[in-house]
Order: sequence, then structure tokens, then C-alpha cells
Amino acid sequence: MERLIKNGAIFFVVLVFTITIFVFGAQSAQASDAEEGKDGAIRAAVEAIKDIRRSPDRIVSLNQRAVDDVFKARSLVEEAKDEYGIDEEDIANIDALHESEAVVNKLLAVEEAKEALDQLPPPSEATAADQPAIDRARELVNIAKEEYGATRFDLCWGLDRLEEIEEKVDPDPEPVDPDPEPELPPTGGLASSIISGVVLIGAGLLFVGKRNRSIKDIRRNNRRFYR
Repeated sequence: MERLIKNGAIFFVVLVFTITIFVFGAQSAQASDAEEGKDGAIRAAVEAIKDIRRSPDRIVSLNQRAVDDVFKARSLVEEAKDEYGIDEEDIANIDALHESEAVVNKLLAVEEAKEALDQLPPPSEATAADQPAIDRARELVNIAKEEYGATRFDLCWGLDRLEEIEEKVDPDPEPVDPDPEPELPPTGGLASSIISGVVLIGAGLLFVGKRNRSIKDIRRNNRRFYR
């Protein structure tokens, strides 16, 4: 009986030790796999950025292979961030991707603006009914210019046509006084004039009356004196 208890205790100790070794080994393996996965994700993103075959200043249209390479590299960078919590700045050549993306985003904005410009009618046929399309085209043109640095050259003749249509459909209105002086109605102005006249006449008559009375008093006093 004592031997069974002793053997059982030894078995329990061995079992605990074995489980501990197994758990520790599994955790180490998981940590190693995670580290390898993280390193692999970074390498994949770096290589994808290297695969952008043209430097950013040579990307001039959306149908180049380099544009697809930019999208692929961005997707791998986002995957590394989401799966392994990688900071974007940990990717050595991330600046090259940023520069390429800026060029591609500009091309996309210009393309969208051009599509809106192409949908506008000829200037000679444009009417107020086309105002929503005109406003949309202007909005996209402004986005391409202000947010992505597009120039008149990038937008070509479509911008000239838009400006001509805007001038025809919605010319600059006459300047309006933002706070004009209120005008009195005719009856109000006339009543005010009459009241003012009556007051002035009354004041004049009162002054003349007082003056005449003063002259009469002086004459009366003079007569008494010379008598």
C-alpha cells in the first residue's frame, strides 16, 4: 500500500513536470512563430515596395503596371499592421510607397474630375438645369487642385470649358449693399416733413410775438418818460 502511494506521488510529480515542459515549449514555439510571421510580413511589404518598377515621378497614367504594384504594396503593409501590430514606420522603405501613393492619388482625383467635366454639355447649350452637374464638376476640380496639387495642365481643356459654362449659366451678380439704409414709406416721409414744418412755423410765430411785445413795452415806457 505504501509502495502504491509512493509510486503515485512520483507519477504525479513526473506528470506535472511533463505538462510544465510541454506548456513552456508550446508558448516558446508560438512566440517564435509569431516573431517569424511578423518578420515575414515586414519582408513581404518591403519586397512589394521594391517591386514598384518606376520611381514616383515617372508614374504618369493609371494604366501602368506600377499603379497595380502600389496597390499591392499598400495591401501588404495594411495586412502586416492588422495581423502583427507592426508600425508603418518600421518598414524600411515606406517613404517610397508614400511618394508613389501621392502620385497615384493625384491621378485618380484628376481622372474623376475629368469624367465629371466630360459629362457637361457644350457651353452654347448649357442652361440653369445643368447646375447640379456644374457644381459637381467644380467640386471635383477643386479637390484635385487643392488636396492633390493638380494643375490646369493636368485637367486640360475641360477646366476652360467649365469656366465658360459657369460664366454663361451663373454670371457674377451685381454687388449688393449688405446693409442698405432703410427707406421710409412715402406717407411716413410726408408726415415727418409736415410735422417738422409746423414745429418750425410755431417756433417762428412765438419768437415774433415775443419780439413785438417787447417793442410795445419799450415804446410805452418811452412815452411815460418823455411826458
